[in-house]
Amino acid sequence: MQTQPFHAGEREVQTRVGVADKMAAVGEKVLRPYLIEQHRAFYAHLPMLLVASADCRDRLWATALYGEPGFVASPDERTLSVKLSLSASDPLFMQFTKGQRYAVLGLEFSSRRRNRANGRVIAASADELVLEVEQSFGNCPKYIVPREICAHSPVDAVQPEAISSLLGPVAELISEVDTLFIASRAAPAVGSLTEPMAGYDISHRGGVVGFVHQLDTHTLAFADFRGNNFFNTLGNIMTDTETALLFIDYQSGDHLHLNGEASLLWADDGPLPVAGYARNVLFRMKSGYWVKQASPYRWANTGGGQGDIPA
Repeated sequence: MQTQPFHAGEREVQTRVGVADKMAAVGEKVLRPYLIEQHRAFYAHLPMLLVASADCRDRLWATALYGEPGFVASPDERTLSVKLSLSASDPLFMQFTKGQRYAVLGLEFSSRRRNRANGRVIAASADELVLEVEQSFGNCPKYIVPREICAHSPVDAVQPEAISSLLGPVAELISEVDTLFIASRAAPAVGSLTEPMAGYDISHRGGVVGFVHQLDTHTLAFADFRGNNFFNTLGNIMTDTETALLFIDYQSGDHLHLNGEASLLWADDGPLPVAGYARNVLFRMKSGYWVKQASPYRWANTGGGQGDIPA
């Protein structure tokens, strides 16, 4: 029985773009059910790990875990061990359970390297998360705005502020970002013996300040820039519209978590909110949280390597 490197939603987008046959061959080479040695070492020196998973109400969230380099370890090629740093104000605090689906993104801003992995939780406690890796792959450095840690600050377990609309400081932060993280998942029915890689994903999106457009008090849009043609995020959205966004204020350490529904808009089907591109992602929020000083790090934009950041 031949397995597919990409699930039905991903192949649907690839087919419409005209790269399905090419990507089937690429996927067989670069999508692995384990971590190569280079990626195991990469995770071990990161100070931040982006995570996607669902809470007890099955709402999808994206968040970030922090620690001194070494807080993420890989005891073997199929396992990641993470020292948990979530405070009670995070939407995924105490929400991890054995067997639960997850995705992680390891991103090093300074070198613009990134690696994605997904699978299931092996074990979860108040201070450690053990993850089984079912799929792992690297990404190119496109659209990553380089940053360096410039300061540390203590994290306080403050009460999160519930967000019901994109107004005031929320809208201001979104208008000023050059980076977001998007969590998505394939519908459970997509996974099968021939499509074993259908799971959760968390991905980076970057652009110049203002690349995220606010259409109204609940709706955002951003262009889908040309990438590696995997279409993991867009493929997941084709099967399950549940989506989550994470915005990080790198100066204050604040997190903005949004949960909602996403859809894919094509220029071939009519005018797009963000014109000039083949595709847009439309996100309509359902709920959210603003968490003050969620990160212990403050980051400075180092400015280099932005030649590939679209305007």
